[in-house]
Amino acid sequence: MQNLLCHKTIALDLDGTLVTCRQRQMSCLFYLLNRFYLAQDVDLNLVWQLKSTGRSTKQALLFLGFEKFWASKIAIEWGKIIETPYWLQLDGVHDFVFDFLQSLQDRKIILLTARKNSHWLHHELRRLRISRYFDEVCVVSPENAVEGKANQLARCKADIFVGDTVSDAMAARKANVEFLGVTWGQHNEGTLVDNGSSRVNNDPLELKIIFG
Repeated sequence: MQNLLCHKTIALDLDGTLVTCRQRQMSCLFYLLNRFYLAQDVDLNLVWQLKSTGRSTKQALLFLGFEKFWASKIAIEWGKIIETPYWLQLDGVHDFVFDFLQSLQDRKIILLTARKNSHWLHHELRRLRISRYFDEVCVVSPENAVEGKANQLARCKADIFVGDTVSDAMAARKANVEFLGVTWGQHNEGTLVDNGSSRVNNDPLELKIIFG
């Protein structure tokens, strides 16, 4: 993959891209399944695989044979609590992140993420000790993530957006911004490629090299 040294303004997604999210998402889901006595015979690894293909939590549960009522109820409850401090404490930065962010200090770095609660986001960034690396933190609503991220990408005149989901790719395309999809987050390579990602990176250790 060619060197991207010429890119001066780099927008980075958070969940999945820089920060782990599988443990938080699956632990929260297991808690709810157990709460409603539905945890038996649910393979959380399979749930994660289904979500990596672009399915929502509700769609993954429906695929596993859950009744529509329970799939909807659990997905709604999951959405209500997934960003609360108790569950956010399960997030951690990927191993490569500090070296990578440090290597970008001569660029403008924009953190662009879809979160419901910006207060707890900033608290998490401080806890993870990465807040100092960003020139700007942009938070958009998860309910309108594509439009929100596209507007922010255009506003900050980003040269490239690095993200891990189909909605990230769609936002970059809508804003006419180059997109680099990464496969260690929430959506797998096939899903990203099938939804228009022409650049996909499978090795996080290569990011520092890619950006020079």
